[in-house]
Amino acid sequence: MIWEHSFYLNHSGHLFQWTCYLFSAGFFYAEIHYQFKGIYSRLKHLFPEILADAPHRLEPGQKLPVLVIIKDAHLFPIELRTIRVDFKLNGEGLSHKILFDNSLKLDSPFWHRQFWLDPSGMNTGTIELNVTITIRHKKKIYNFQNDNYTGTSHAPLRVKISSSKLPCLPGLFYGDLHTHSNYTSDQVEFGAPLPAIQEAAEAVGLSFVAVTDHSYDLDDFIDNYIKNDPKLTKWKRFRKELSQLNKPSNGKKPIMISGEEVTVRNRRNRNVHFLILNDPRFHKGSGDGAEKWFKFYSESSIPDLLQKIPDTAAAIAAHPAVPVPKLESILINRGKWEMPDILHKNLSGLQILNGAIDQGFMDGLRLWKWSLAGGYKKYIYAGTDAHGNFNRYRQVRFPFFKMHEKDSQILGKTRTGVFADSFSFEAILNALKRGRCFITDGPALNFTAQNENREIAEMGSTISGGTFEIQADFKSTPEFGKLHKIKLLLGKIDRSGAKIQETQLRFQERKESNFRSRIFRKIELSRKEVYLRLEAATDTGKASFSNPIWLELK
Repeated sequence: MIWEHSFYLNHSGHLFQWTCYLFSAGFFYAEIHYQFKGIYSRLKHLFPEILADAPHRLEPGQKLPVLVIIKDAHLFPIELRTIRVDFKLNGEGLSHKILFDNSLKLDSPFWHRQFWLDPSGMNTGTIELNVTITIRHKKKIYNFQNDNYTGTSHAPLRVKISSSKLPCLPGLFYGDLHTHSNYTSDQVEFGAPLPAIQEAAEAVGLSFVAVTDHSYDLDDFIDNYIKNDPKLTKWKRFRKELSQLNKPSNGKKPIMISGEEVTVRNRRNRNVHFLILNDPRFHKGSGDGAEKWFKFYSESSIPDLLQKIPDTAAAIAAHPAVPVPKLESILINRGKWEMPDILHKNLSGLQILNGAIDQGFMDGLRLWKWSLAGGYKKYIYAGTDAHGNFNRYRQVRFPFFKMHEKDSQILGKTRTGVFADSFSFEAILNALKRGRCFITDGPALNFTAQNENREIAEMGSTISGGTFEIQADFKSTPEFGKLHKIKLLLGKIDRSGAKIQETQLRFQERKESNFRSRIFRKIELSRKEVYLRLEAATDTGKASFSNPIWLELK
């Protein structure tokens, strides 16, 4: 558990930091108690933050976890009286359950409790949950539904009860490669506890989660996020807690990969973010942490950091092409990854899918294709950048006055599908580093290339020969829609990097159903080197994108 250090901001340095954070791209639960001295806040109230959360979907056979968080009760002590959930299935049949009915005095900085609902007697469809938290505060009784923020909808939490698991293929494991916990916490936002993330990940069908908290938060004192702790107590506690969650005694829960989102300098000395996975060493990166007045210069450049990464770790460019708001560019010197930045040898690849298939994704896809055309072997990955937010995003939109809600940046909504030899930490990390994976918000895919010597290449690998047989497998489910468009793309490699040259190839298709298809294609290679990749889309707009197989003429 991370304890919050709370105070009102009336120091110019703290004012600067708070302003910078407000205009940065955070996806946490909203912290609303801080205000500038003498400035009115419509959002602040004299209660602790109270909110409920639940996964956006539920795999068959899983119980539904409902998380309740009460934060800053040390500032505003309360008595928790009851927690009740009312739910409808497909808009009908109102039922309820008492989750908590035992008066409890709360005066701690951070309290949370996970409750469980058993949907086994329900049909598939969408459950709407209304969680009512009843408290006693200063001799009065108050009821809050789903959260107690000013200006939010307090709308029901909508959970898809799926009739089938996430689309399955042999050896496939799904994960979210970019998430944050309450170890990333500051004066405007906070996240969910690590055990709650693991439970929510299991509920939605994930096999692994990379927890990549911010470098400029992980080196702070546990009770003071303005001051850095030279002993790195928070970082050590973070890694220890993740290790405990991965113990065999915890059962076959999703694997929790220890990570860090490190701020570094791109070639223009602007701040961009790295995902570093499975490195026991802490990497300092404070350029956009806004902890010191006008301190924008990060400790490491991209090549500096890549030189420090051991072979056992993975280094991935985080959301490399997401648009940077003007205020972030001015206030905290944020920038984007550019072509020279992504070509460094030790960079595994790019996390181009960051919670939604949007303009940032399309720009990232184009950046990646430019690197492929230039002969660089980089992989693509997906995550959500979810900071808690299992069901919907709730955040401050305009300082002191306006909240914002949306249904993107939700845990597990965009995923990396990994083909690993076994369900183990080592096997999954190894497959990620080798590019044996694809990215998706719906269907699954996989493919191989076999040469005339019957040697077989998988996604992420290179094979030599003259004649190749390509086989690909695609899978969807009714939840994500019928398979609608399948593309087999051949990309020409021009090491001058002049342009992207991709051709859509014809293929023979064996359609087993609306949700399962296999394709076949024979290729006679006439160029020295090319790459192949796949795209698939469903009739509901869900899509997946493979990593390449590289073909070399022998």
